[in-house]
Amino acid sequence: MTRPDLAHIEEWGKGMWNVFDRLAMRSRTAGLSKSDVSILDHEEAEVLDVFRRYHYLYDAGNLDGVVSIFSDDCVLLNPRGTYIGSEAIRENYAYLMDRTRFVLHYGTNTLVRFDRGMTQAWLGAFYSAAIVMPDKSSYSGGGTYMKRLRKQDGEWKVFEARITGNMKFDNQVGPPGKSSPPKGTHPRKSGELIEETARL
Repeated sequence: MTRPDLAHIEEWGKGMWNVFDRLAMRSRTAGLSKSDVSILDHEEAEVLDVFRRYHYLYDAGNLDGVVSIFSDDCVLLNPRGTYIGSEAIRENYAYLMDRTRFVLHYGTNTLVRFDRGMTQAWLGAFYSAAIVMPDKSSYSGGGTYMKRLRKQDGEWKVFEARITGNMKFDNQVGPPGKSSPPKGTHPRKSGELIEETARL
């Protein structure tokens, strides 16, 4: 595959806060036509659905599902490097999924802005994650997302993405509480719903 020109990624600026600031200063309907605004709620819900599906698929270990979120020519910049194209992106997520026992992501503070014509969108967000390794050691981390999506064949796909890892904490389990919880009205507990591979 020919290495694409990455000038458009560099136009975002060197830091994430520059891009977040630019998006936050832009109102939800800035630059949009009346016809764009008429479909804004629907298209925004579709873009947010892609974001949420990404986390569900990633945490379920569904590699094909995660890769399907991205366009074939996507450029992904993350703490390990820049990955260009669906095969490179697949290798990135295969590595992440193979090295962990399980992961739980929480994405928040989402902000979506569309370009005129509603064929491209920006999505910014923060995330936190609890990561459990095969030896059952664990750590927590957090950072930011900035994703650009485009509509192709009626479906929103990520074609450019930045993911930063801003913080990492080793998890420590504290001593058990001294008080006892109230007894349930039925003996079944939610722990029965957790597969063995998703348990510490």
